Amino acid sequence: MQKYLFFTFVFTVLSFVALSQELNKSFVIDNAQTIHSNLNQYLYLLDNDEDDFEEILKLEDTFVPFQVLKDSLKKNHTYWGRITIHSPNSKKNWVLRLGIRNSQVTSFINDNHHWVEQKTGRRVPLYEKLIPEVKYDDLFINFINDSIHTIYFKVENIENREPNLNLQLIFVGRYYFVAKQKKLFQGIFLGVYFIMIFYNLLLFFSSKFRPFLYYSLYILGMAVYNLYFNGYLVQYLFFQNPEYEVYAWLFAVNWMIIFYYLFVMGYIESKHKYQFLHRVLSFVIIIRLLLLLILPIWWYFTLDFPTINNITIYSRFMEVLVIILIFINLLKDNNLVIRYFLAGTIFVNLFSLSSMLFYTVSLDLYILLAQFGVVGEILFLSLGLGRKMQENEKSMRLSQEKLIRQLQENKAYKEKVNQELEHKVLERTQNLNEAKEKIETQRDEILDSISYAQRIQNTILPQINEIQEYLPESFALFKPKDIVSGDFYWFATSEPKLLFENRVDVPLQQRVFSGFESEKIILATIDCTGHGVPGAFMSMIGDSLLRKIIHEKEVYQPAQILNEMDKGIVTYLEREVSDIKDGMDASIFTIDLERKLLTYAGARNPLVYVRNNRLYSIKGNNKSLGRGFAPIGFKGFTQTQISLENSNTMVYMFSDGFQDQFGGPKGKKIKRRPFYNLLLKIHQEPINKQKEILHQYLEDWMKESDQTQIDDIMVLGVRINL
Repeated sequence: MQKYLFFTFVFTVLSFVALSQELNKSFVIDNAQTIHSNLNQYLYLLDNDEDDFEEILKLEDTFVPFQVLKDSLKKNHTYWGRITIHSPNSKKNWVLRLGIRNSQVTSFINDNHHWVEQKTGRRVPLYEKLIPEVKYDDLFINFINDSIHTIYFKVENIENREPNLNLQLIFVGRYYFVAKQKKLFQGIFLGVYFIMIFYNLLLFFSSKFRPFLYYSLYILGMAVYNLYFNGYLVQYLFFQNPEYEVYAWLFAVNWMIIFYYLFVMGYIESKHKYQFLHRVLSFVIIIRLLLLLILPIWWYFTLDFPTINNITIYSRFMEVLVIILIFINLLKDNNLVIRYFLAGTIFVNLFSLSSMLFYTVSLDLYILLAQFGVVGEILFLSLGLGRKMQENEKSMRLSQEKLIRQLQENKAYKEKVNQELEHKVLERTQNLNEAKEKIETQRDEILDSISYAQRIQNTILPQINEIQEYLPESFALFKPKDIVSGDFYWFATSEPKLLFENRVDVPLQQRVFSGFESEKIILATIDCTGHGVPGAFMSMIGDSLLRKIIHEKEVYQPAQILNEMDKGIVTYLEREVSDIKDGMDASIFTIDLERKLLTYAGARNPLVYVRNNRLYSIKGNNKSLGRGFAPIGFKGFTQTQISLENSNTMVYMFSDGFQDQFGGPKGKKIKRRPFYNLLLKIHQEPINKQKEILHQYLEDWMKESDQTQIDDIMVLGVRINL
């Protein structure tokens, strides 16, 4: 009996010990707290890359405490973690924070006797996360009364990093309160950034002082850098591809340093005052440009984040030497502008270097210190820029006063000189009058020649009544800037052609007549380089080429006509001058009366047509006829077809003279959209009325701000109702 009691006692003690050990493995939530830190002591790890969670459950006994493995964690390894959390008498929801920016984390949380999967991690898109957090690896856990949750999670790192595990449990109310406060705080910082960006851009555009532009671009780089560290780039821009944020970071960190030193060079006028310092800063900028090019490529091929991060940090520390060099050169300068710059530089660099010391301790503290440094720098540099503007204005005022004094001193000398000049003027007036008469005679001869050239041009080029014989409802608003024009419209028709078929079954005749190819109407508008006499010469070349291509070669397809003209212009002009850049912009269409089909092609000029009260615009190819710019991969002009069957269509072709004309209340261009709206508004008016409206609109537009015509103007309109 005593022996039995002894074994019962031993069994009870061992059971109690075992139960106590099991309870010691679990973390018990204290509901009085909202944050529980240092949960790593309850964490168990397994170095295993198994993907099957059921297989991991079978290896539960092989997990070892985190403290055992924490000093031997390997880079680019996959680890499984396990933690058990006991929630007595609690219905609160909690957030389990695993660490900072692990590549990918897949977790399994037991909930009501089944496993719920959650994903988190820096490379996991936001829409796959239950908690859309970017910086931290957070999991949502729902507790009920007296429940125990076991959480398994797989941590994968592919960026040459070892797992970053620092487990915390945060009450969800506290979690979202802190997130809201942080978002508000960061919004204030970003507001300051962008206000300063726009403010300095306005100063740049008003003063043309380049340091304002460089300073704006520097702050823009800092803003992007801030967006990266706070996760806003992924949250609002790269939410489907979070891995892209590293490229934005590498861009921002080098961009802001480049423009910071460009700003410094302009601010202290290093090129003129500190030439050695100017060369050093130029060298630093070149290094940063190389890093801006190399680091993204390195990241793309290696995904070696720690090395890249160390390069950026070490580069920053090395640039401290440059900052010290700047101080050495500027401390002896008592200028208040320089003092403001030194104060801002001290402020931002002290806070920047201090923040790096806290990078591994608290990412939020790192960002906060860096941002305070930036705000202080912005304050001092803004004061310095304001002071520099005052000095520039003062220097300009002194220069003006000096100029006025010089003018006053020279006044007496000028009076003396004027008296001498008056005598010479009287003496030369007679010579000038004679020269004037000669020039007027020559001018009259030139005007007579140009007027004769106008008559020749009008004789060679088609008239509107020729077009109206085939297209009665048509008009041409034609306003040359000078007497002769570089803009012209061109018209032709094709003769019906006999069509034959090859027949092998006809013994005596191989070709058999099969009908006629329908007659076509060809209409074009051409805008030659220049205006006046040079433009008129180019128009004669254009007319000659069109006659040869259409009447002699019998080419009727618009795209083919433009291709032939393109080659013809280059060939013609190369015979005269090899480096001439003249050319033409053109719109051309043909109407197939039998098929009721309009075919259009354009060289930089569009075709606009209105049908059923809707305006349509067809762009031409982005290439002029002749030598000059051609798009990459350009293989020839293309064409578009429009059906004219059972439709009332108003078609317009034009040069750029109308929409580019200055005028109106502010002396600005008419521009394309208002011009198109005007065409849409008048398209149902009679043809002659449309021409009158366009002409009067143009006259009123120029008269309103007393502008003169700047280019040849041509608008051709045709109503087609087949």
